[in-house]
Amino acid sequence: MPHPMTVAIQADLQKLADSAKAEPMQAYMKTKQPFYGVTAGPRRKSFKVVARQFKAISRADYEQIITELWAGPYREEMYQALELIDHYQAYRDQQSWPLYERLVRSAPHWDTLDWLAGGPISELVRRQRTFE
Repeated sequence: MPHPMTVAIQADLQKLADSAKAEPMQAYMKTKQPFYGVTAGPRRKSFKVVARQFKAISRADYEQIITELWAGPYREEMYQALELIDHYQAYRDQQSWPLYERLVRSAPHWDTLDWLAGGPISELVRRQRTFE
């Protein structure tokens, strides 16, 4: 059963969906993965609204929500997984390394891979040189 936060994020993306933008976004990324057509600004704002409803989540919730969003069919769901990683800074630690490694290995394109490598991965490697 999906986590309630996953359901809320997906529902918001569906409400914000813009089919006129979805196809050009998909073409720009040169991918077969569909887009809702939600640009970065509204998507980030939507995430913040949902996150306020889920102020405290456990590590298990954190990993579940990220995994569920990452597996979603739409690219913006992956972007929301990345927003979640940014938002819940307390879990950007050594225990999250296996999760981040799974995300990197399954990242479908440069946009998600660059974000992971330049954000939580590089941060952990700087703090914990054994990850090099």
